Amino acid sequence: MRPAHALLVLMWTTACGFEVPLGFDDAGPCALEPRVAGHRVDATFGTCGAVTVDVAGLDNVGLGTQGLAIDPTGRALLAGTGGTLADRDLAVIRLTEAGALDNTFGTNGVGQVSVTTSDIGHGVSLQPDGTLFVAGESKTIGNEPIAVLGKLLPTGEPDLAFGVGGHEKVSVAFGNPGACLGVWRRDDGSVVCTGTSWNVFPGPGDLVAIARNGSTAQPATGFGMAGSTVVDLDGLDQRGNAGVPTASGQLLLPGSTAAGAANDFVLARLDASGRLDPSFTDARGLAGRVRVDIAGNDDECLAAFAGSDGTAWCMGRARTLANTFEGALVRVLASGAVDSSFGVDGRVVLPAFTAVWAVAPLDDGTFLIAGDAPVGPGNGALALQVLDGAGRAVGPLVTFDVTPGPDSARALVRDAQGRLWVSGAANGDWVVRRFVREVPPSTMRVANECAAAPSWPPLLLALVVVLRRWR
Repeated sequence: MRPAHALLVLMWTTACGFEVPLGFDDAGPCALEPRVAGHRVDATFGTCGAVTVDVAGLDNVGLGTQGLAIDPTGRALLAGTGGTLADRDLAVIRLTEAGALDNTFGTNGVGQVSVTTSDIGHGVSLQPDGTLFVAGESKTIGNEPIAVLGKLLPTGEPDLAFGVGGHEKVSVAFGNPGACLGVWRRDDGSVVCTGTSWNVFPGPGDLVAIARNGSTAQPATGFGMAGSTVVDLDGLDQRGNAGVPTASGQLLLPGSTAAGAANDFVLARLDASGRLDPSFTDARGLAGRVRVDIAGNDDECLAAFAGSDGTAWCMGRARTLANTFEGALVRVLASGAVDSSFGVDGRVVLPAFTAVWAVAPLDDGTFLIAGDAPVGPGNGALALQVLDGAGRAVGPLVTFDVTPGPDSARALVRDAQGRLWVSGAANGDWVVRRFVREVPPSTMRVANECAAAPSWPPLLLALVVVLRRWR
């Protein structure tokens, strides 16, 4: 049934004319879906703007926050794990504009690269020529991880000219354990794997960035030392996550570092040559890196965001005294000093979240954050919240509970058409939602002779227009 209040609005007329709304923003069966930052669900994509994909009954979604890319034609590319239960591969799926698996890509919409029998994909990077790099890790005997990069052709098939069979194991020293959670393309066409490196696994790890030639997979020239940079803090245990570039060509490396019995946020910044940037430091004076404690307990920075004003955001989670997690964000200035204008001394804690994984700037100067929120025992939901520039919540928390299990939003993308994409995990499966800008209804003015009192003919005409548009 159509809402009756809309008819009442149309029946309000004046003697000198009346207005009839045009272009109602009515999403039909999707009309009750929550709005997000001035966007409504795109009813032309999947079911009410949502698509969930499972491949081979696996946990398809990895830990990377760069698991989503949108190509110039509006097709979504999602990185993760494919193959079979017995032989897991690095994988990228491609969806059509309507949200179906694109059967012209790979095999039934899934492109895969096999390294060992236990591969995990975390991030994807779309290149100008349509090729794709996949960041991930491969497990060896003893469950030891090795960082890997895979490359797919635009068709979804492995690029056999890259490394061995379309993949390359990457490490600081030959055979060093590691995990590649993100991949970034440099201006010269080389690509940088970012994540964690270990000398011995298990054991203390370091943040790492490893650059490879985008065509041959050989170590890239002009980056770090022999193509790699290791970031260590006092010999303690660190865990690195997906790096992000800044507008000036630097690279932010987010992660966590041991701090006594707990862990703190850590954020490193490399210059364009892959070396620690000495102009970025905290009160401890360590060149190219800052460490921030949230509340004296375990903190983990899961992702970074580079602001257009030179600020850097570190986002993730902080453990409470009750041994639960809350979403947490830190913002630092270009110098590395904590930005005191953000939250409380540069820190924002969001009790409604269990973790924050992504940030996207909006046109009005606010920011949309994405993560996960608890909705019941063992059950989590994709969670979205708008923050202003000072870190204060604007509007309500919006959640999408996709499955009865743990769901989480991991990545945010704004495409060339202004559409908003959110991807993540739904109990281990890929989930992606698409939103379009909510357009206020326009109006049509219908004039009539001015009279001292409302006239019935225009009112009847308005009702005719209503009935024709709403039946």
